[in-house]
Amino acid sequence: MRTHSIYKILLFLVIAASPVVKEAGAAEVWVEKGDVVRVHFSGGITKKDADDLTRVLAFLRNESAGKDFIKDSPVNKFLVINSPGGEVDAAMRIGTLVRSYRMAVAVPAKAKCMSSCVYIVAGGLVRWLYGDVGIHRPYFATAPSESFDAAMKKVVAESKTYFSRMNVSEQLADAMFSTPPDDVHVLSDRELKNYWLGREDMAYAEDVEIANATRLKLSRQEYMRRQKLATAESNSKCTYDDEMMSCMVNVYGKYGLIEAKTAK
Repeated sequence: MRTHSIYKILLFLVIAASPVVKEAGAAEVWVEKGDVVRVHFSGGITKKDADDLTRVLAFLRNESAGKDFIKDSPVNKFLVINSPGGEVDAAMRIGTLVRSYRMAVAVPAKAKCMSSCVYIVAGGLVRWLYGDVGIHRPYFATAPSESFDAAMKKVVAESKTYFSRMNVSEQLADAMFSTPPDDVHVLSDRELKNYWLGREDMAYAEDVEIANATRLKLSRQEYMRRQKLATAESNSKCTYDDEMMSCMVNVYGKYGLIEAKTAK
């Protein structure tokens, strides 16, 4: 996959403006810009990474002359993740940032999204999960200022509130905290769907589908029938690579739903 060296240089200058030294194990953040904007996030998740990503997205928003970066379709701007996890607070911050910019999230087939990374995935309005997404109970690196009992209950409550805010099932938090921290449970396709994670955000999907059914002069039932067929075919044919978008356009065009991926 080709990257654009000019963008790497510009974003390096934006990130390097901070005097804070990059933390050990922190992620690398870089941008690939073509017909769509791909913001790549690879490595551990730290507060510094949340700061870096905040600056990168602000830069992209400010330089998108003639187009509203935030209002543009999520399929035109997405975060590509490959991460073993890291700090929970930082992951929630990044997920909230992704949602505020109305972005899609992709985990490529050879990548992974483990531990706290699942909070970032939850933030995506659209989620393409081809690699492994794994969960386990968050753990403390040092003793908390309060009792462990109080601190753990706080993390559980914050996780459930966060997932609810992202229209993801709170049961995902139950599954996370029932998995020991020295183990990782990789979510199956069925589990991703059951936790409302392996699909578009349901509120976003309703908004887009009703608008598109109206635009295409289809009943909602007929629209959903075609959408189901197109989704099944695109899931089997279109994987995350340079040709994914054109593949999806062809499939949705076949079912007369081409506007379904360009409406918002």
